[in-house]
Amino acid sequence: MLVYKRLKDKWKVFNSWLKYLEKMYVLRSVGIGEECGRRRTRLRLFDGYLRREKLRGGSSYPYQVLNNITTTREALFYRWAKYVNKKVAMRKITNLGLTRYNLRFARRVFSFWKTGVKITR
Repeated sequence: MLVYKRLKDKWKVFNSWLKYLEKMYVLRSVGIGEECGRRRTRLRLFDGYLRREKLRGGSSYPYQVLNNITTTREALFYRWAKYVNKKVAMRKITNLGLTRYNLRFARRVFSFWKTGVKITR
């Protein structure tokens, strides 16, 4: 009976942990659509500025023309906004990858506790 009590306790802990994760992720994803929309518009600011200034990409423009267009305050701000948004996005992707790895590892640990069978990599 002691074995069944331990298994029952582990099962309760596992289920309560899953409920906690469900609540946490349901609450965390609120507003993600608006955040992605804001980031998308910030990423397109510098490209839109270059299009307004009649630059269509490539490196076939003289240095003086590029220097005059890309060193204005507006261009520097838009380029900075694009850089910052890319850095934030990469940081979030890295953190989500680490979180995913940790959750998978925790799932394997709980599976081991439940079955008593060690899972090899």
